[in-house]
Amino acid sequence: MSTAVLSSRAARPGPTALAAAVVCALLFAALGALVVEPALHRLMTLTSAPRPTPAASRRPAPPPVNDLILSGDYVGADGLALRVEGATLAFGQARIVTAPHRLAAASEPVAQGVSYATALNTPSNVQIEVRRVASGAAPLCAEGAPGWLALAVRADGVDILPLRAGDPPGANRSPTALCPVRALGRR
Repeated sequence: MSTAVLSSRAARPGPTALAAAVVCALLFAALGALVVEPALHRLMTLTSAPRPTPAASRRPAPPPVNDLILSGDYVGADGLALRVEGATLAFGQARIVTAPHRLAAASEPVAQGVSYATALNTPSNVQIEVRRVASGAAPLCAEGAPGWLALAVRADGVDILPLRAGDPPGANRSPTALCPVRALGRR
């Protein structure tokens, strides 16, 4: 009769088996991180209602649609003629010299509760050139000479929004400072 002695100790895996187990564990972790988690994230965001994010509300405005330079001769439906010679604007015999102030988006306020887009009847992404009247006078405001000009230059003309003298255009300016808009076509 032969007797076999069984060892009571369980066999231990060798270093090769342990290395293979570690590699498999890392592969499954990478698969989960690179494939499964993004897929689950996409599924969850598609089924849940879209929520506004702070970053979405701070998106930059689209670039202006016009980058034209005011130059040449223009005439309005009311007969008002404009000749632009650099910073000098000649309205018939009246001449005013302007100084650049800044470029603004039409969506910005020109006065309390009024945007350039509303006042000039332009899209909100149009570039508005704001100039300060340095000297001279022109018949653009009924009650005195303008102190500021907001210009929306188009390929076929220009819209001019004169403002009475005082503080620069902006949210602190009273809407009563706005003078009637003059729409002039290129000659």
